[in-house]
Formats: sequence, C-alpha cells, structure tokens
Amino acid sequence: MHLSSVSDSITAEDGNSLFLIRQVAKQYNVTLRALRFYETYGLVRPKRVGTVRLYDSASIRQLELVLKGKNLGFSLDEIASMVQPKPGSTGVAVDLHIANDRLLNQINLMHRKRSAIDHAISELEGMRHCIAVDDDGAADEPMPARERNANPERSLCADRG
Repeated sequence: MHLSSVSDSITAEDGNSLFLIRQVAKQYNVTLRALRFYETYGLVRPKRVGTVRLYDSASIRQLELVLKGKNLGFSLDEIASMVQPKPGSTGVAVDLHIANDRLLNQINLMHRKRSAIDHAISELEGMRHCIAVDDDGAADEPMPARERNANPERSLCADRG
C-alpha cells in the first residue's frame, strides 16, 4: 500500500510529496498515537515544521518496514535493529536486515503459535459440538472443567445418557 493514492498531499520545494500524520495513519490503518510512538522510539523520522509532522517517501518506507516487522511478529526492539541502514550506506533501510538464525527462530515461534491456535480451534469446535441442541430443544452442557482436567483424554462433552 502506498500513499500515491492520497490526493491532498503537500508538495515540498524539491517536488516530492509530503503527507500529514492523519493521512499516513488513515492509509496504513494505524493510530496517531502509534505513529507518534514510533517517532519517539526512533523507528520513523518524519520531517517537522513546528508541531506538524510531514512524512516524505523515506519516512513512509521506514514505516512500511516497521509494520512489516510487526506483522512478522518481531518486537519493536528487534525491529529497531533491523531497520537501521547498513553501515556505510546513506538514507533509510530498504528491507529488514535479519540474520538467518533470527529468521529461523521466528519461523519456529510462528509454528508453535500456529499449533497452539490450531489446538484451541479444535477444542472450541468440540465444545460447540457438545452444546448442540438435542431433539427436545434442551442444550447439552459441556463436561465440567474439573472433570475434563482430571480426565484429559475424555471428550469435552458429558456422557449422554
């Protein structure tokens, strides 16, 4: 997603477009508070004219990298180290700089989270199945938690009699 679709940008003296914080927040679906926090944390560096924040293409690209890192599950501390320009380069980072071992660790973490989510979904589906309405219109009750915990191999549903 790029801000070129926003029509009310400000044109800087050098001909580049500048965008207000509210425009950036709306386009990237983030709060003004989050953008201000990212600036305070040093993750993005919009230009300032008094109290007005103006985002140029470099600060927008930096924000895109921060949001990419967040979507990949990295902490802000990790993202901060990833978005720093490579030594000897000028400007902003063009992609997240991630060591292979960090990538593998993040992949493994995401697999564990997905496994936990899959397990939770399966358990919820089982609970939903147990609460199905029977023929006389009364809902079946799931097995009490203490009974489930004492017998984890048993169904979530109380035995139907």
